[in-house]
Amino acid sequence: MGRFPVNVLRRAWRHVRFRWMLRRYPPAVVLQMGKVGSTALYRALRQAYPGVVVHAHNLRPKYPSWKVRALYRHGIVQERSMNVISLTRKPVVRNISAFFENFERFTGEPFEAGRFTTEELGRRFMEHYRHEEPLVWFDDVIKHRLGIDVYAEPFPDDGVATYRRENVALLVMRSELPNAVKAEAVARFLGLSPLALHEVNRSVDKPYAEAYRQFKKRMPIPTWYQDRMHRSRYYQHFYGEAATGEVVENTHEDHRREGAW
Repeated sequence: MGRFPVNVLRRAWRHVRFRWMLRRYPPAVVLQMGKVGSTALYRALRQAYPGVVVHAHNLRPKYPSWKVRALYRHGIVQERSMNVISLTRKPVVRNISAFFENFERFTGEPFEAGRFTTEELGRRFMEHYRHEEPLVWFDDVIKHRLGIDVYAEPFPDDGVATYRRENVALLVMRSELPNAVKAEAVARFLGLSPLALHEVNRSVDKPYAEAYRQFKKRMPIPTWYQDRMHRSRYYQHFYGEAATGEVVENTHEDHRREGAW
């Protein structure tokens, strides 16, 4: 009988070890919508946390990653303990960042520096992006999958909140908080020594960086669009009525009409 290929044995060992670690320590799950600054947190936790650390945008049985599928069975089906960390981000800047990061997926064509004017990028942003994603994410994922309604009680002014339901402990933080504050909150939540967070996966470091910078600087954000984002339950809950200033806002009154882009 021939021997199994080494890569098959290694893969089988990774799966066995991953499931064993799930049972030894409650896993730490960085579960969030895209472009909220979670990569730095994930990398820091992989260095500091003794158990499994998983990074995902959802928890569902057919998720592309086998690790997330295993985590779904562990935490959702078998109802074993897990620690979940989620981040919020102001929706206008978050949507613009996610649009550039996933340009080809939303427009069907690759991004090439210099190919598009700022105005063309603005039209594609308004026409192709799923603008409601951050507004509904906590209902679609956290409430639906974990059974935790983050809107059931006021969000603390300091931007950090913890929730518990049966086998799940959840930490929610504003991504706009200083790294030191987020690191301290995560360390306290998981019982760790202080973490060192270093920003990674930033839009300003990507091939589209200059177009992204010009877009934020020159593209007038329609007032109706800002109003829709800022009046949403998501924004009002996590940021409040007084927190209406987002860095990229270039409001022009002549862009009030929906469809101005």
